[in-house]
Amino acid sequence: MNYATDSIMAVPYLKSKGVEIYSVSAAEEAKFNKMLAPLHEAWIKEMESKGLPGQEVYDATTKIMKRYTQRWK
Repeated sequence: MNYATDSIMAVPYLKSKGVEIYSVSAAEEAKFNKMLAPLHEAWIKEMESKGLPGQEVYDATTKIMKRYTQRWK
C-alpha cells in the first residue's frame, strides 16, 4: 500500500460516487494548528518524561504529513 498513490487514485473514485472532498484553507489550517499546539506540547512533554523521543517523533510525523498532504479541489 502506498499512501500517496492510493490517495491519488481514491479521490477521483470517491468523487465519481458522489463524495464531496473538502480542502482546508491555509488560514483554517493555521487556526487548527494553533488550537492543537498545547495538546502536541503536552504529548511531547509526557513522552520525554518517560525517556522517549517525543520531540523527535513529533517532528518526523509532522514532516511526513506535510510531504503527503494534498489539497483536493
